[in-house]
Amino acid sequence: MKFFWSFLFFLSFVLSAQAVQEIKMVVTDFGQVPFHMRSQTNDNLVSTGIVIDFLSAFQKAYPQYRIVIQGIPRPRQELALDKGTADMTYNSPLFVGDKAEGFLWSSPFIRSRDCVISLKNSHLEFHGPKDLFGKEVGIIRGYGYGDYDRLIKEGQIKGRAVTETTQLIQMLKNKRIDAFFGNSVVTSYEMKLLKEDPKQFHFSSKSLYEFDFMFQINKRHNDLKRDLDHFIQKAKESGLIDKLTQRYNS
Repeated sequence: MKFFWSFLFFLSFVLSAQAVQEIKMVVTDFGQVPFHMRSQTNDNLVSTGIVIDFLSAFQKAYPQYRIVIQGIPRPRQELALDKGTADMTYNSPLFVGDKAEGFLWSSPFIRSRDCVISLKNSHLEFHGPKDLFGKEVGIIRGYGYGDYDRLIKEGQIKGRAVTETTQLIQMLKNKRIDAFFGNSVVTSYEMKLLKEDPKQFHFSSKSLYEFDFMFQINKRHNDLKRDLDHFIQKAKESGLIDKLTQRYNS
């Protein structure tokens, strides 16, 4: 009888362990505030942000998933997703191009936009690409900017590449560039961290492009997509996503 109960306990332990599915999520190691931010003590760990808090709530609602989030350089992130050694990330199909068809995409959970950011007293008005011809424009190394990539490559726009948005802000303040390509959510939060007065900057009313963030998922995880879609819908209805966004922008 003692053997029977020991065996039953062992079997229940094995079954419960099998019920929890580990999902490997990869994100950029340098962070994308306020969506995900790296740990202060370990650059490979991601500790907080809108997406991280959202996934924590998701795992409480769906305890069958254990999402392990790792920050790695963007080229390695893309390689891991392409090879299937990583299960998911968050992204927009806009930035993936033809590769988008090779993945499952969740429902959109946050809408964002990229725009041109300049000093308010520079009086730079952006209505289209020609307004940037001959200008020195800051960009993030490794990022894609659609048709503007070609204009930068051809030299019609003088691209100045760096690794982080904080560098672009300082370069603009020091007038080393005329403007930079930024994000309505990310750049605003970066300015908040740097204690910069947003009134000294101008965010163009015209967008470079607008896009929805979704979860980019390996095609073998249909159940994960289904559950994420259901949770995203509930999070929108309950106001959870709005609360998370306000938490990092207030």
